[in-house]
Amino acid sequence: MDVKEAMKQWKSGQFSPVYVIYGKDRYRMGQFIGALTELLLPRDERELGIVKFDTSETSIEEAVAEAD
Repeated sequence: MDVKEAMKQWKSGQFSPVYVIYGKDRYRMGQFIGALTELLLPRDERELGIVKFDTSETSIEEAVAEAD
């Protein structure tokens, strides 16, 4: 799914349980995360409601365990 398709789904109230964001364009990735964060989390819940992982440092198993 690309960003435009995801944003269309968000406007209709459809959200996926997990989004995996990767690539070299850090600016666009930041925009994606910022837009999703504003839609899903009230300002006072943002600090604890987001968990980020760098897969070069954290295994997928650890990320899945955190999500559970």
